[in-house]
Amino acid sequence: MLFAPETTELFFRHRDDVLVGDLVRPPWPGPYPAVVFVEGSGPGGRDQREWQTRLAAAGFASLAYDKPGSGASTGDWTRQSLVDRADETLTPVAALRARRDIGSCPVALIGHSQGDWVAPLAAHRSPAAVAAVVTVSGPGVGVVAQEECRLGHQLTATGFTADDARQALALFHELVVTWLQHRLSHRRGDSAPDR
Repeated sequence: MLFAPETTELFFRHRDDVLVGDLVRPPWPGPYPAVVFVEGSGPGGRDQREWQTRLAAAGFASLAYDKPGSGASTGDWTRQSLVDRADETLTPVAALRARRDIGSCPVALIGHSQGDWVAPLAAHRSPAAVAAVVTVSGPGVGVVAQEECRLGHQLTATGFTADDARQALALFHELVVTWLQHRLSHRRGDSAPDR
């Protein structure tokens, strides 16, 4: 290979979890601008090798890490909300900024699928820390709209009738609306959700 980036396994802590990732950087001295990968739904993983090699060739360091409870990371990604994931995403950004070979250079986020909701949310929560957000395969709609579409198509594709799918979507919608009302009433300090 004509270009061989340098790879370092990086450990950082988010709350009670120890997260583990691969920092890939150019083979010349820094400082480098950097990128943190924000995975989609599911266990994900840190295998972004081709992307990371290309970024290193362009002069960027990049960090891809195992989500909590996958690969070498501790924790449980299945118990995270999008806000939890956004807060977690800021941890590797801070870990990179603490390194001499990154320092004050810009750090961007590259989100994929569900990560396309998480990355902008993380940038919004800490605009001084995140220089840019790139989305790959972004949904272009809100979470509820995407899940309704996914659920409807998945049910009919696996053999459920159109009527079954309509009933499931009605139940899904009812549960989501109830949950949202509960969350909003909790934020306002009400004792019970509006009915």
